Amino acid sequence: MKQRPQAITLTSDAQQRATIGLRLFLIICSVASMSVIAFGQGPAFDPLAPGNPKPAPTRPQPGVARPPQPAPAARPVTPAPPKTTRPTNAPKKKIPEELKPRLEKITTKDGVPLQIGYFPSDRGKKAATVLLVHEWSGQTSPYVSLAFKLQSQGCAVALLDIRGHGRSRVIGADGKPMEVERATKRDMEAVVALDMEAAKKFLRSENDAEKLNLNALTVIGIEEGSILAMNWAMMDWNWPSIGTKKQGQDVKALVLVSPIKSVNGVSGDLATRHPAISRLPIMIVSGSGISENSEANRLAKLFERARVSGKFDNTQPLPLKAMRVRANLSGVDLVLRGPEVIDSIASFVEQSVVANMDLFPWVQRNDD
Repeated sequence: MKQRPQAITLTSDAQQRATIGLRLFLIICSVASMSVIAFGQGPAFDPLAPGNPKPAPTRPQPGVARPPQPAPAARPVTPAPPKTTRPTNAPKKKIPEELKPRLEKITTKDGVPLQIGYFPSDRGKKAATVLLVHEWSGQTSPYVSLAFKLQSQGCAVALLDIRGHGRSRVIGADGKPMEVERATKRDMEAVVALDMEAAKKFLRSENDAEKLNLNALTVIGIEEGSILAMNWAMMDWNWPSIGTKKQGQDVKALVLVSPIKSVNGVSGDLATRHPAISRLPIMIVSGSGISENSEANRLAKLFERARVSGKFDNTQPLPLKAMRVRANLSGVDLVLRGPEVIDSIASFVEQSVVANMDLFPWVQRNDD
């Protein structure tokens, strides 16, 4: 009879140790799950992705239990005080179907299928147009927030995934995607002469449908995209008008983010000496990196030198804005994380193009 209480005591101790161990295990699991939630948010929401009408809320991982908590003591239920204003619960303005971002499929003259993320405008023929060219080995999906910002101030925005990138991965004759890391000078020239021209053809059709004004076009280039943007702007200004048919000279402003000097034997230096390109409103955005600042300064000096020596009336100063961000960031990181970068780009487009729409009359294009 004396041994039974002893057995009961040992069993109770074992149960207590097991309970403590279980609680510690559950606490560790809970902390781990909270860390995953805090630091592993997953891919950013892409409004152009099929089947994603709205961002998916972040929820804790299923199957992770919380540590057992003591039941709260019962307390009388008191009604919550009435809330006078609930601005966050105000009905949201429904976006018309024709203004929702969408994907557009286009094909280049050499048969390469490309995709454009297109953000329409509600201003019709009064809508300034923006074309964004991303960095090499990048894609346009990270620039959705910039596109929304520009769209909110009345711009029609096209985000072009160039060949071999993003949604425009090319399947060659051998059945393999284009190897962008082995790109050559010829590949870079094809993007300028074919991909960007195909994007302009799409914008030309939107222009003729009176949904935008192609004659008020801003081109934004990111890193290598800056070189592509400058070379295409130069090509666009070299197209002469034939009679009443307007073929080019549509680029009215440039935004160059983290520009680099050259890639695969292609640079933008020739564009800085072009009599028209050197006179455009230009914004150069760079981070605090030494090499990046050096190239931004060099490029700005080339543009300034061309403006002084050009055969133009220099009485009206042209906007050449150099934005130096105090952050060791570049490219897509500079756009997304740089302080006020998106707002500054949007403000530059607003002041340089949107506010001067009377200077850029809408023209019918006779799309071919």
